[in-house]
Amino acid sequence: MGKLSLCLGKYAKKPFFMEKAGVNLYSVEEVCYCLLKEAYLMEQDLMDGKLADWLLKECGLEELAGLLEERSREGCTVGEYAGVVLEYVGYGEPEARAKAVETMES
Repeated sequence: MGKLSLCLGKYAKKPFFMEKAGVNLYSVEEVCYCLLKEAYLMEQDLMDGKLADWLLKECGLEELAGLLEERSREGCTVGEYAGVVLEYVGYGEPEARAKAVETMES
């Protein structure tokens, strides 16, 4: 039996361009996929406010955008920042999320 995945927010009309990975993303789930699969590419510039702004304006994810802005103000690491997204969405297995965060931290 397969695992059910629920999608959060709206599918964006304007994509989020994740520069380090060189891809246009249209949903928070696509962001999560990229965070897991391309964790080694993620750097501090992920926290420049553009992702939180895009999640708010394009995907309608006000709560997640607020959490990201708060964590950024607190001076979190890129791994912690990405971890907020992955945990909020519940994307991937806990072990995969932890491994991605660890990769971003190293």
